[in-house]
Parts: sequence; C-alpha cells; structure tokens
Amino acid sequence: MVTTVITDIHTVLTLTKIGKPQKITLIVAPQWKYTFFTTFTKQQSRHITEVIEACKDEKHMKEISKIVPQLLHNPGKVPSYILSVYQEKSILETYKNYLQHMFATEIIITDADTSSIPKAQQAMPLKPAIIVE
Repeated sequence: MVTTVITDIHTVLTLTKIGKPQKITLIVAPQWKYTFFTTFTKQQSRHITEVIEACKDEKHMKEISKIVPQLLHNPGKVPSYILSVYQEKSILETYKNYLQHMFATEIIITDADTSSIPKAQQAMPLKPAIIVE
C-alpha cells in the first residue's frame, strides 16, 4: 500500500509540476466505502443492478451507482484485500516520517469523514486522496 501511495504522490507532483511541495495531505476513504468494498467483493453476480441492490446504502446510492459499473468493467480497480479505516490510517502514520523525509515536506494524514476538502470524497480504500500544496 505504501509503495502505491509513494508512486501516486510522484505522479501528482509530476502532473502538477510542483517541484518542492510545502505540504502533502493524504486522506483515507470514508468509512462507508470500506463497508461497500467488503460487500462488493463478496458478490457472485456481475450484473450491475444485482450488485447495486446487494450493496445498497440509501445515503450513498448516488456514489454507489457510479462506482459499481466502473468496478465491474475494470476489475483491476477492486482491491485484493480491504483494511479498516483505522488500519489504513495506522499504516500511513507508521510511514509518515519516512514519507516526510522522502518528499522533504510536511505530511498530514486524515480521513474523509472528518475532512472538509471536497477531493476527500475521491479517496478509495487503499487509495488515499492526495492533496499537494
């Protein structure tokens, strides 16, 4: 997971053409996405409507109805394992000093459930949103 995050940070830095960031914020996915992915990976059906029904979450149906077709058409986007929000955040915290040294900047780790940054909702399990300033 950390290797993927490092690669993703490098990609963001390249795309934004930011040579020396002042701060990098890593935002882990909201709790409901971990629940969704756990349910999604247990589904035998590959019919969009059946999977959406099985993963039903009234509060997040709009997002789920967008995510399910993407995952069914591109199974490579489905994580091979799912951690909890706590586990994922804990792993990132463990490597925080390493990341700060590697990118020579402050690293902030937070979760989408407490973040007011709109991009936070793009975070997925094992694929934190990355904000570079």
